[in-house]
Amino acid sequence: MSSAWELQTAAKAALAADAGLIALAGNPPRIFDAVPQNAARPYLVFVEWQTAEDDADDLRLDRHTFALRISSEHQGLKEVKAIAAQVEAALHARALTLAGFTLVDLAFLGAAFGREESETLSFGEVRFRAFTQAV
Repeated sequence: MSSAWELQTAAKAALAADAGLIALAGNPPRIFDAVPQNAARPYLVFVEWQTAEDDADDLRLDRHTFALRISSEHQGLKEVKAIAAQVEAALHARALTLAGFTLVDLAFLGAAFGREESETLSFGEVRFRAFTQAV
């Protein structure tokens, strides 16, 4: 398996087990790699992922940047901002267990919020950076 897939799997598991996220986004929270047709909202989906080698001090690390998009039917941005804050709390600086890799660092990079063109849906996007190393 790739370090990217292992990291995504571990991040999804951590989010699915987070009590605060369960309270905001359902039990279990709807977290997807690809959104099923007619999925209930709110949900989160992995929307962007970049991985590159980052060799430092003779260590081979993989640098990952990824984003989770939150989709909501709630009026305004309150719900997506609350979910984004909980996602940050659940993942930032968290020591996740990855099969075959060590998570060296996981950090929140930022968030953005808005409304879809239809004005009936709001969204948030939460970005992270991580470094992994093969064991």
